[in-house]
Amino acid sequence: MTLMNSSAATASKRPYKGLKPDERVAQRRRQILDAGLELFGRRGYQATTMAMISAESGVPHRYLTRIFAHKEDILEALYLGITSEVEQTVRADHARTPRAPADLIRQRASVACRAFLADPRKTRINCIEVVGVSARFEQLRRDMMHAFCELILEDIARLIRAGEIPDGDYQYGVMGLAGAFHELMTEWVLTPAEKRVSPDTLAGEIARFFWGALLAIQHPMPR
Repeated sequence: MTLMNSSAATASKRPYKGLKPDERVAQRRRQILDAGLELFGRRGYQATTMAMISAESGVPHRYLTRIFAHKEDILEALYLGITSEVEQTVRADHARTPRAPADLIRQRASVACRAFLADPRKTRINCIEVVGVSARFEQLRRDMMHAFCELILEDIARLIRAGEIPDGDYQYGVMGLAGAFHELMTEWVLTPAEKRVSPDTLAGEIARFFWGALLAIQHPMPR
């Protein structure tokens, strides 16, 4: 190693503005993700460039690409963070499980809606901006949808054990319900802010939809 390279390496390890190198990287990463949330969540993923993210975050382009080589990597980090937040909120609610099916559906719908709609920028990224990005991202979306379905299936299993609904294979029915939920979230975020219904109102509509599906399970169509 030359003297010049040795000096540069030593300088890169020194604290800067009171932050150690790993702390600087963490800070820049947060700035980049905050900028991505704002730009993807308001302008849209396709309309945003890495140069815009650099300008919005205040992170020079050379440091930006060291942390996230591609724009899709920023979107992935945001998407995984958003879905993780929603899952943690919904799973925390699973500790409180009303016995009555109607109460269970109302409670889960309310918690899920509040989690999904807490920040419209995140709703837009979760429901719109991640669609059609790449084959890899489509598989990631499918994985997240299946994870959401697993949460619903856990409640279905509770209702079966409690004797509230008959035993059976509910996988495809639950996938249909999850798809309907996703479409309602999409419609909500695409509606102008001044015309959107409240999360509680939307949760009530979702609860009614799920309740109708439950009644159909309890009273199958005649052959």
